[in-house]
Amino acid sequence: MTQTDAELPGHNPIRVHLRNLRTPFLFAALLLIVAVLLAYAPAFPGSFLWDDDSALLENPLIRQPGGLARIWFSTDALEYYPIFYTSLRAQWHLFGPRPAGYLAVNVALHALNAILFMMVLVHLSALLSPSSPSTSDVSSSSESPISNPQSLFFLLPSLLFALHPVNVFGVAWINQHKTVLSTFFYLLSILFFCRTLVRADTRVRSIALVFFIAALLTKPTMVLLPFFFALLGCLSAASPRVYPVGSEKLNVDDPEEDQNLSGASQDVRDRIRSQLPAPTPQGGGERSSSSVFRALLPFFAVALLTGLLRVGWRPPPDYALAPPRIEGAWMNLVLPGKIVLFYLAKLLFPARLMMVYPRWQLAPPDPLDLAPSLLVLVLTLALWRGRRTVPVVFLAWLFFLLGLFPVLGFVDNQYFTFSFVANHWLYMPMMGIAALASLGVNAVGRVSFRLAWLIALLVSIALLLQSRIEASRFHDPVHYYERGVCENPDNIVAQHNLANLYLEGGHPDRALPHYLEAIRIHPVFWQARIQAGKIFAGQGRFDEAIAQLEVALETSPENPEAHFHLGTVYSLTGNLADAVKHLEAAVMINPYDPVAFNNLGSVYFRAGYPDHAIACFEKALELNPSYESARKNLDWAKE
Repeated sequence: MTQTDAELPGHNPIRVHLRNLRTPFLFAALLLIVAVLLAYAPAFPGSFLWDDDSALLENPLIRQPGGLARIWFSTDALEYYPIFYTSLRAQWHLFGPRPAGYLAVNVALHALNAILFMMVLVHLSALLSPSSPSTSDVSSSSESPISNPQSLFFLLPSLLFALHPVNVFGVAWINQHKTVLSTFFYLLSILFFCRTLVRADTRVRSIALVFFIAALLTKPTMVLLPFFFALLGCLSAASPRVYPVGSEKLNVDDPEEDQNLSGASQDVRDRIRSQLPAPTPQGGGERSSSSVFRALLPFFAVALLTGLLRVGWRPPPDYALAPPRIEGAWMNLVLPGKIVLFYLAKLLFPARLMMVYPRWQLAPPDPLDLAPSLLVLVLTLALWRGRRTVPVVFLAWLFFLLGLFPVLGFVDNQYFTFSFVANHWLYMPMMGIAALASLGVNAVGRVSFRLAWLIALLVSIALLLQSRIEASRFHDPVHYYERGVCENPDNIVAQHNLANLYLEGGHPDRALPHYLEAIRIHPVFWQARIQAGKIFAGQGRFDEAIAQLEVALETSPENPEAHFHLGTVYSLTGNLADAVKHLEAAVMINPYDPVAFNNLGSVYFRAGYPDHAIACFEKALELNPSYESARKNLDWAKE
């Protein structure tokens, strides 16, 4: 009787693992695809929400010729995410202003990410538990996928990731294409790096580095991933054929390479074997940390450059509503623990998910606010001490923390203007918690395998149903923002965007209260003040309009829109001097607005300066030759 692959000495444990789990893996992959389609079907045809207009619909980098070069070689973008914007540009040429296509791409990537996550778990299992289940306890490929115990270990975390309702906010929101696409690249980088831990190969490690760079250029969510790689390299104690990361020597025990030495004598084989570095011992021995970090130097260098670029990048000046959002070292100490525990609660009990969560008020300082951070620190240290005994637990926890680190409050973030937590920030970090949850279910499986499958089935069905409910909010933008306002009346994004939708639909009376609510939440929100001023002016409430526009101008002195509307309102009240002053400022700041030149010309004409008026009307026609109002005004001024 011939030996099985698991019994042959020297085989690649990952390769053996994949081969033995081939049938369950294909079954699980198909199940994940179906589950994702069922969960996200209510979101179609999708909607353009939040900042989709600035990122896509109104973004000249996406729509104009020459935008591709500007994406990569200019500072015109809000953030330097060139692969993300390049992908959006390609999708724009395919789908145009139809959201269904963009949503379909995100959903497809999400399904792929769930499958890649399952592959990562297979690789990590082979590296961290070589004797079980990768080689000795794995069922044959002919066994039923449902009856294979290992299929539950790899399928359940992937199902949790695929179906968790928190992820709906990262997949159905079109602008979060950067999140799902970067996760795709990060997972590929992890997969190829795992392969280098079995047999060191510079080419494979280079591929892992390329995918890591691609992920960072899409969205630097996991900029600290090299630290995870470093610990994984030190803790992975796979089969006796797992060689150190720094070793590039020939593995003569590999079946493929053994064929290349088929003509060599046994003495030659023995001499080559004697030159091989000592393999990692079974049972949890750690690799040489120096060899691991030496191999990871390019990863750390790229991560450092990305961090410096991120810190040095300056967004447009009017993007932030009220900087700074992190006020003092006290918040740096308090926020991380509160954020981590909040996210754990939402992952374990995904109830009352919101578009934007209420922003915590952390002043005045209270020593009890430090308790969550201390708890997270103690838990992390405890898991660190047990890293050799149960390495997968600490690695999963570390992955969760590293993924959240950029948004834990140690550094400022534009989104902190609205809230310190957001569902879409959990997209990739939640994989660590999903892996931990599966360990608990597998512990039940050792007692009763059927009970473990029943728990997995019930949890999956519950998550699927809730994901469909959350996905349905993305079907219609008005419903999306109305629900956001009901969930959190202090949700400035929902208040402002719902008002915009009402205004676009011809309902200024319904829009005005929401603009005023946005102003109440953030008094410096000049966009809402300008819109409220326009509605007040349309209703003939000129004093209230001027009051709103004056405050908007104080907040954003170089804003041409505020100058334009304020000048227009002054002209309606007969205050031609102030009207001229503000309209002149508007055309000076933005000399490409034909409407501003036309309005300025009208005020000049009324003030008794026909020559100035004619010049303004001619400039308006130069900018827009089909501008009929300016043409009529010009003919009238020349009469």
